Amino acid sequence: MLAIGSVFSYDSSMMDPAYFIDAHCHLSDPRVGSLANPQVERALSAGVLKLMLGGLHEEEWGAQSRLRARYPDVIHTSYGIHPWWVEKFDLTELDRMMSVLRQEITHADAIGETGLDFHSKRDQSRFQDQEQFFRQQIRLAEVTRKPLVLHIVSAHERALAILKEEGSTVQTMVHSFSGGVNEAKRWIERGAFLSFSGAILKEPKRNKVIEALRSVPLDHILFETDSPDQAWRAGVNEPSLVVEVYAGAAELLQVSIAELKEKVIANFSKIR
Repeated sequence: MLAIGSVFSYDSSMMDPAYFIDAHCHLSDPRVGSLANPQVERALSAGVLKLMLGGLHEEEWGAQSRLRARYPDVIHTSYGIHPWWVEKFDLTELDRMMSVLRQEITHADAIGETGLDFHSKRDQSRFQDQEQFFRQQIRLAEVTRKPLVLHIVSAHERALAILKEEGSTVQTMVHSFSGGVNEAKRWIERGAFLSFSGAILKEPKRNKVIEALRSVPLDHILFETDSPDQAWRAGVNEPSLVVEVYAGAAELLQVSIAELKEKVIANFSKIR
């Protein structure tokens, strides 16, 4: 096991040319805590050599930075204010958090998670606030030219409209894509990458998402665990298990895992 404080590195010339990538996970989540290092090591042992961390709020950004310092060739970071966290805080605190984000974003590879979540379980009285801070993070992405990592639930049309209104031209990834074929088509038209999670493996099958997966050109596809959430079988979800998502997608798409690896590596290089 890697000693605390040491830095993991590997010779990039020896890297497997067809490795796995977990395009979205949450090793900086407090629920993961001290398990983060062992989870990275298990991912590496499984051939998962790149991980993109999703940031939800200010407390996670520092944890991401520390993980990246320990695994500089493995970890990629994304700092943002998640729409759920917009619900948690008042506008004064959110403005303060945005100020910190503007200062810290130079240390991240991408901005996010940001976006909109208009699910029926969310607080409708804060939908306008979600839009306000989504717009602010889009503008920050334009200034810094960093890609956006989006959380979009039951709000695909509105999110697309806001991106258009803001004149956004930065690269975009919709993580754990939950829309259908029509929504997928709209995102692909604007050049976005769609990341699919273990939802495609769950029973009963999520037919809408599987149909969307089958409609997405391989040049726009990514895979993720969204760990520690979205476990598709008993036990803890973690980055090493993205191998199972690749395998399930390969079966659904009737392509080889090797081809998916190759495509995802090329796609991921455009959003980090």
